[in-house]
Amino acid sequence: MSASLAPLALAFFAFPVYLIEILLPYPYFVEELTKFLLVYFLIKKEEDLKARMRTALASGLLFSLSESLFYFSLAANTSGINVILIRLTFTTILHSSTITLMTSALKNKVLLFTSLFISIAVHYLFNLFILKTF
Repeated sequence: MSASLAPLALAFFAFPVYLIEILLPYPYFVEELTKFLLVYFLIKKEEDLKARMRTALASGLLFSLSESLFYFSLAANTSGINVILIRLTFTTILHSSTITLMTSALKNKVLLFTSLFISIAVHYLFNLFILKTF
């Protein structure tokens, strides 16, 4: 699979990831590990750094949009449009930032695994904030 298909792959993976999270209720771990694997196996194939970063940003955006579709379908009756829009905005920033962080660390395995740990921690803290706020 080519690196240019990474955004579509990640958009698709939001669906099985949701099912995995039912069995393994640690979304910060499952989602960041999924993005990490995509970065490691697909995005690293892209030679050009700018193209690699664009692919990572597009992947984060599509993943957050796919994830938000689930949230919208589950929360449409209980949450107002303001909560949904705020959540969409912040999850887009979160997923785009964490996948970009991992992509920027591709050339160094220590940094790559460190970026995975940081992404999991940031996602965990993000989820705590979102759950307490909304």
